[in-house]
Amino acid sequence: MENGSKGGRVAEIPPMEIQNFLKNVNFPIKKDDLIKQARNTGAIADALMENLGMLPDKEYANADEIIKELERV
Repeated sequence: MENGSKGGRVAEIPPMEIQNFLKNVNFPIKKDDLIKQARNTGAIADALMENLGMLPDKEYANADEIIKELERV
């Protein structure tokens, strides 16, 4: 697994893909539940799944919190 610079991996994911996924998420949501929901959709790109797995293990109040964290991975 390669270690990219901050924000390097999230740049590979189209912003619309992230937004389309997050608009169907019920907040607040914990990281584990977010990943389960992403798997259940079946239409999530591998790069997004990988980035979700790198998020800090906490509860997220809204989509903006997730997007900010994704920018840091």
